[in-house]
Amino acid sequence: APSAAAAAAASRLSLFRALLDIFESAVLPTHGCHFVQFLVFFAACRDPSPTLQDAFVGRLVELTRSSERAAVTRVMAAAYTGSFLARSATLAETTFRSALCYLMQWCHDYLDDYEAAEAEAAGGAE
Repeated sequence: APSAAAAAAASRLSLFRALLDIFESAVLPTHGCHFVQFLVFFAACRDPSPTLQDAFVGRLVELTRSSERAAVTRVMAAAYTGSFLARSATLAETTFRSALCYLMQWCHDYLDDYEAAEAEAAGGAE
């Protein structure tokens, strides 16, 4: 039988995943939402293990990478990732470094795509 601590951890993770689903469907696409995301930030940082923070950063990175998502959703996910990385004092260094490296690569790729689209538009305007 699982210990009480393991059951509590599983319960926290289940609840947090539900909170992430709500964040993804209601908060992320809402323009001008300035405070609600801090509920997710707070919940992630209150967990004594790095599990919830890793889950949050992982979900944001996954959303940022998803070509199936609208560009505005990907940009907002990248912005929330950066915001969380900047504010979380308890984030594991490995999670911080890997997420930051991913964000830097994402920014580089985003600029490359933008420049390619601009060059194509300028070439087609002649």
